[in-house]
Amino acid sequence: MKNLPIQFVQTRGERDVFLKEGGGSDELPKWVTDAAIERNASVMRASFQVLEQEFDRRVERNESDLPILAVATLHEKATAKSYRGNVRQIFDNKNKRNVIGMSKQREIIVKIDSKADLQRISSNYNADKISTLGKVKRCGVAAVVGLDLFHAQVEDNLIGHPLKVRLVDYLDGQLNEKSEQQFLQVCRECQLEVRKVEYARGVRMFSVSSGHNQDNIHRIATMDSVISVKKMPYIELSISPEPYNTELDVKQPVVGEHYPLVGLLDSGIADIPHLSPWIQGGNQNIANFDENDLNFRHGTAVAGILNYGDELEQSEWTGCSPMKIVSCIVNTTPDNAMVQEIEMIEHIRSAIEANPNVRVWNLSQGSTFEVKDDSFSDFAMALDDMQKAYNVLFCKSAGNIDRAKPNEDRITLGADSVLSLVVGSIADRFEAEGDVPVGQRSPFSRKGPGPECLVKPDLVHFGGNRHAKIHSFTEVGYQCNVLSGTSFSTPRVSSLAANLAQRIDKDFDSTLIKALLVHGASYLNTEGLDNISLLNEQGYGLPTNLNAMLNNDSDEFTMIWQPSLDMGDAQIQDIPFPSSMVGDDGLYYGEIIVTVVTDPILKSGEGTEYCQSDVEVLLQTYDDILYMPLNAIGTPRYYRNSDRLVNPQNILAKGNYSEGSKRSAEWEERTLIETAYKYQPVKKFHVNLEKMTPRPRENFLSANKRWCLSVKALYRDAVVTERDYDGVVEHTRATIIITIRDPKHRGVAYSECLASLNQHNFVHSNLEIRQRIDIENENG
Repeated sequence: MKNLPIQFVQTRGERDVFLKEGGGSDELPKWVTDAAIERNASVMRASFQVLEQEFDRRVERNESDLPILAVATLHEKATAKSYRGNVRQIFDNKNKRNVIGMSKQREIIVKIDSKADLQRISSNYNADKISTLGKVKRCGVAAVVGLDLFHAQVEDNLIGHPLKVRLVDYLDGQLNEKSEQQFLQVCRECQLEVRKVEYARGVRMFSVSSGHNQDNIHRIATMDSVISVKKMPYIELSISPEPYNTELDVKQPVVGEHYPLVGLLDSGIADIPHLSPWIQGGNQNIANFDENDLNFRHGTAVAGILNYGDELEQSEWTGCSPMKIVSCIVNTTPDNAMVQEIEMIEHIRSAIEANPNVRVWNLSQGSTFEVKDDSFSDFAMALDDMQKAYNVLFCKSAGNIDRAKPNEDRITLGADSVLSLVVGSIADRFEAEGDVPVGQRSPFSRKGPGPECLVKPDLVHFGGNRHAKIHSFTEVGYQCNVLSGTSFSTPRVSSLAANLAQRIDKDFDSTLIKALLVHGASYLNTEGLDNISLLNEQGYGLPTNLNAMLNNDSDEFTMIWQPSLDMGDAQIQDIPFPSSMVGDDGLYYGEIIVTVVTDPILKSGEGTEYCQSDVEVLLQTYDDILYMPLNAIGTPRYYRNSDRLVNPQNILAKGNYSEGSKRSAEWEERTLIETAYKYQPVKKFHVNLEKMTPRPRENFLSANKRWCLSVKALYRDAVVTERDYDGVVEHTRATIIITIRDPKHRGVAYSECLASLNQHNFVHSNLEIRQRIDIENENG
């Protein structure tokens, strides 16, 4: 039985701060050669002539006075943030930002205000000036291999469909206002209904009616400020139950008891005995549907799993208490009404604003369009923006595969939301041929990754198999077992998240909720899958039940860290590791699980660099601390920290471990190493020290080693530039959970780590948990 409390551990003020340091070489990279510079200069001179002709054409035709948009293509080795400043040296003018965003991975968007602006940029490429450029601009010239007029992304077959038109964010209020007025004027001249919709900060989005023709589309798409013209997606519900009756006791709330609260963004909940007592305030018709268009089937089935999921399956899958449910009607069946993406975003925003006390929202619906590698979807960015603005957490379904299109199996638009917990489905049982084995991805469940190799789904839960279904209620109060879909795995995770939010006695913190869910997750079945395939299909796995998330036993110790990264990075020396967990060979052994969840800085205009901050975590062993006096002879000039780790080694590094066998006998012993991708908002490491390869094990794990947690915040170019140009300072934050586990079960790991925290002057406290709540049962 797990009954020992997890520990919140505070850093020790300035002692654990590690100021950011410079360093690195000022030598030019090898790809910056005279030949490359001459070649790029020749290409760019031709491009400047084309742009100059475009300015002249505008004057002749008395056309738009907005800046010209161009796309600069970067050298394949110049995409790192360290070279972006060199590129800005070419295009930016003093305090005026001309680099305003990213289009694709190697493409940046540049605005050029006038011929004078163009001439200033092109002067860097004059034949008599190229040879005299300093290192910074030489690198910039070598980094930009092409410059072309920007052309809006226009989807095919737009006639007859409502349009979603996005305008560029010039990072200039006056230009944004001018471009909006010009766009609205064109729509009026084309007799098109247009409406501006709030998606996310920096996303300038408009809905345009379907009464357009090809000439209208061409006129809109060729406007200077338009960056995309697409069909407006629809958001759909899927899978509805048919009646099948059994008996289950009705749960009744106890008067005066404080229950978890969850929001349900769905089709509404039927007035049935099992659910009516738990619906807070009745159904809220946020979408303002006519009564004849309402259909409660989908929402009722989801609500049934929220509050009766374990009882319906006669298994303690979540261990959750029932919840009060705020039911917001935002959708219905496609036969009754079709809901556009732009409408869904407005409905969700209205529901949140009407219910500010709800922190966890279940969203078991989505579009039918797959995500793309080179851009985050508008729907995802809108969901992220709302989560930041209102301090809420969405649990979002990954989506179901259309049987008619089995090869289209990637997650759909909205499931690439960086901040949402996206949930896929795995099978809980095998019934007939065509079912997948227990613990594997359900045949209908869509898989990742998201854009920029984003790990999605984040988690999985039981949502059925091809033949083996899961149970819930119909809208007439019967119980059924004909359900399957990610719509029905998602509410199990929503239930866990809402129960965690209620049980933890502190202000709501989505990074902590997500970190606890991911930290306790594991894989039931990994047969035939490498780590990347596992992440794509199941994210970080199946969450454990509520009690196991919140408590330890005597053979494990869990610490929660939330270091402040405002002053600098963190170097936390002498974190605990049990002294008894040393083998006969004199080396440390044990399992270590580290989960990192950040609240990243997001920039909607930066393409695949949408996620602008990262937190790098190292769990290091080291020999000692060396004091280096600053500004002294022999101390490197870029040092800003006197205390230096001697021989630090990151025990989480991928290269220290072999991947391990994929045989079923070793499922539970698989080593999960974080992928090499940076700028992931969720990361998880799970290592077994005894599986470290021999040489690192001997060098890094001797019993005289000390342990350190190093945390480093990284920021991409747009954040750094915004700070330098506009004085806007943003910081990221992170929740880090570390569990140390003794596989030899000596029963002292918890007590030894607790004593070590006290010995090294860490202030720590129990993760305060509210008592489990009571309910009343009556026969249904």
